[in-house]
Amino acid sequence: MGNYLEEVIKIANENASASPGEDITSAEKYFQVLIEKDNKIQKIFEEEEKLILEEQKLVKQLKDEQLKSTVQTFYDSLEDYIISTKNNFLVWKI
Repeated sequence: MGNYLEEVIKIANENASASPGEDITSAEKYFQVLIEKDNKIQKIFEEEEKLILEEQKLVKQLKDEQLKSTVQTFYDSLEDYIISTKNNFLVWKI
């Protein structure tokens, strides 16, 4: 998330010195970067959710019940973390 904010601040600062005729172009560029970054972040969340589902399918194939339980707990915690991070991002975005 740090890189995202740094890039937005950099573009905003670059645009602050734009001449009046460039205002529309500067605003368009600024919002285009915001949209692109948002799309990339959404894709990352989608990919992580897909990977967790794939890994959970593999966990079910484990024969050792203790190992299966430990690995399942790990993936449950990871999934909770990703959901929490995604929700925090969505709240921040609003």
